[in-house]
Amino acid sequence: MKKSLLMILISVFIFSCNEEGIESSKKQKTNVETNLKKDLSLEKNSNNTLYQKGVEAYKLKKWDESINYLDEVLELNENDINAQKYKKLTITEKANKVLLKDADELLVKNDYLLAMLKLKRIKNTSLYYAKAKDGIKKSQKQYKEYRFSAAQKALKNKNYKGSSSYLKSLLTRTLD
Repeated sequence: MKKSLLMILISVFIFSCNEEGIESSKKQKTNVETNLKKDLSLEKNSNNTLYQKGVEAYKLKKWDESINYLDEVLELNENDINAQKYKKLTITEKANKVLLKDADELLVKNDYLLAMLKLKRIKNTSLYYAKAKDGIKKSQKQYKEYRFSAAQKALKNKNYKGSSSYLKSLLTRTLD
């Protein structure tokens, strides 16, 4: 009988410990879930803040800064479609800026055709499109002036074939 009573007491003790353990586990689970929600909320706010900074840097044409912020957003959530979109746009605009700079350097070297080719790579959706369009017009004008001047020099030196060739290239070459 003592053994039975002892067994019953042990069973009750184990059961009550399990009940307390279950309640304690439930409380811990609730606390963990609450903390996780807070962490996710903070992470989401952090993502939004970083994203907003990235977009603001984009608007200010601070390409490297924008890419850095957007990379941070994508480290936290690689599936963030908006961050992916702005990063792609930023990389494109950064490349367009380089194309403009390269075209300007080519114009200084009188390489009008290559300058125009570079400028034509800038799409009409770019922030740099207006500058590219102006650069193309400037390149075309300078190219025509250069070819016409070369034709005049050839004519002055009685190089009629060369002069004719320069003038013909002006009339037949489409630069648009």
